[in-house]
Amino acid sequence: MKNKNPFKIIHCELIIIVIIFFALVYSNSYSQINFISPGINDTVLTGRTTRIEWNNASINTGASLFYSNDDGISWVLIEDSIASNYYNWDVPLFDTLMLKLRLISDYTDEPMLLWEIPNAHNSEVRTASLSTDGKFALTSGGDSLIKLWDITTKNPIDSLKMTNQFVFGAYQFHGYDTIIIAFDSSAILWDRVSRSTTEYGKGYFNNIVKSCAANQAKPLFAAASYDGYVMLFSVQAGDTIASFHSDDYSNVYTCSFSDDGSLLLFSTYSGDSYVYDVITKSLIMKFDSEDRSGSHLVRTSIISPDNQIIATGCVDGLVRLMDMSTGLIVDTLTGHTGQIRSLGFRADGFVILSGSLDGTLRQWYIQNGTDATIPINHGVQVLSCGYSSTGDTIISAGRDGSIKLWKNYKSNHYEDTLDCIVKYPLKVSVPDIYSKTGDFFRIQLLAESLEDISNPDKKVIDFQLKLEYPARLIDFRDSVFSSQTMNPVDTAVININSKRLSDTLANFLAIALFSSSNNSQINILDFDITNSSDYYIEKDNGSITLSTSCEGNTSREIQFSNSALALDAYPQPAESELSIEMDLIEKGEHTLQFYDIHGNFVKEFNNLNFSVGHHTFKINSQFLQTGYYIILLKAPSEIKIKYVLIIR
Repeated sequence: MKNKNPFKIIHCELIIIVIIFFALVYSNSYSQINFISPGINDTVLTGRTTRIEWNNASINTGASLFYSNDDGISWVLIEDSIASNYYNWDVPLFDTLMLKLRLISDYTDEPMLLWEIPNAHNSEVRTASLSTDGKFALTSGGDSLIKLWDITTKNPIDSLKMTNQFVFGAYQFHGYDTIIIAFDSSAILWDRVSRSTTEYGKGYFNNIVKSCAANQAKPLFAAASYDGYVMLFSVQAGDTIASFHSDDYSNVYTCSFSDDGSLLLFSTYSGDSYVYDVITKSLIMKFDSEDRSGSHLVRTSIISPDNQIIATGCVDGLVRLMDMSTGLIVDTLTGHTGQIRSLGFRADGFVILSGSLDGTLRQWYIQNGTDATIPINHGVQVLSCGYSSTGDTIISAGRDGSIKLWKNYKSNHYEDTLDCIVKYPLKVSVPDIYSKTGDFFRIQLLAESLEDISNPDKKVIDFQLKLEYPARLIDFRDSVFSSQTMNPVDTAVININSKRLSDTLANFLAIALFSSSNNSQINILDFDITNSSDYYIEKDNGSITLSTSCEGNTSREIQFSNSALALDAYPQPAESELSIEMDLIEKGEHTLQFYDIHGNFVKEFNNLNFSVGHHTFKINSQFLQTGYYIILLKAPSEIKIKYVLIIR
């Protein structure tokens, strides 16, 4: 026999470790959440709509957005469970000019395969469970073997070979040193320390024992048989202490105890379930089946940790949740396409796990019956599954003789906080003015109403006007200063004292501009408020045209949009068709490029000529494989990026 190459084994194990490491990195790379826009200390305008954008939000729970205007002492919810990665917020009027934004996302990592032991048994694996300390796994197979596995080394540390193939399950009894085995028409207690076995129920059952259950709070265990009987055994007495049976003596497929050991549950071929008090041996509740033909045959049933819910897994592929106090079905969990063979409650009782002949494991929230995470694909028909005591790992086994250990999904809490500056918007019309050279005229800056501003007593707003003039402009004078010769430069700055007059801002000073020729044009380049930082001015260029005679006064309303180039894509995630929404602020040729998450170029859509405004562009995303991609929008003078998730 050839010796195994240890270096080859080490190399393979290193490859597995590297794959798991990068899988963890990839799963976490999109779990954090960060603000994109606005940026730190960016200006937010009261009374206006501000687009707030972020990246890497959870796709299954969304994000919650809050604001605080008291430096984080208290927080006000803006919107909850936002499915997209942006929100258009109508900013209220604040008494303070400081603002904090907070973004919260509870991201859920998907389950991931940790390891697999192929051919753990030479036949199907009928039961698999994890020890309380998470160090060992117990399995039983159709090959008549019961095995105890070391989770770390993935090697069996003990095994027991029965005499025939009628081993239907193995269950830990108060730890992994004592094992209860459903074998043929009796139950076997295997003491691993003394290396002895004890048979229970011999001669009591007239058919096979399909299931056993260990009472983890008392020295008791139960065995359920196809003859319709369930026997309760005492390890101390060494014999049966009670027997129960279904009303119609139909086959009993499963039995289990409550976590506190006070209740015994068993279910039948007819679909009925019975709950007995372990101490008094009295029937507490019977759950009658809706259909007794066998179509509701219960393969597995369990009691919730708080003893309030009974869960049954049936051959019709449904998991039914029933109220212990009323006996009524409170929810039916759908999603499997094959028989349910195994169920397990997470230790906190909030989530239930199911394994099915459709080859998948599913997890549901008990409170609302929704999926807790994506299904786990075991690959073949699942006969057994279960949680670790902490719920962070799952074991599964089935028809192919293998056992698999999964890292369960994990809910992560992420948040980001951002400081912004609040300003009052002042939308101003800069006029185009026509004036006779040498005549005095007033420059009026028309503004929106300031009635809603929280400090209306501030009446005076001083401006600084920046003019661009041609060389033939000789000088200017105003009503206060005498004639002033212009410096040989192209621009001049004039300070203007203005007062708020209703909804009009008008300067007090009349200005006369002198030109050496007619039709000289002076461009109004800019103006700013000089005595207050509370305001934000939206502005545009105006001009002053001088001629020999006044040709009339005209003014135009200038409105600068506060929104920038915007890019969005939906649905998220996308399967076939992807809709791309764009808010464009300039006309001309635009280009859309796709890159994978590593920055590799994938595809380009070019020569896209759009006008200014909102556009929706739809593409067939079949050229993209499952994964995250970067969409890059190239405008004539700006670039915008967007992350998108594609699934197949």
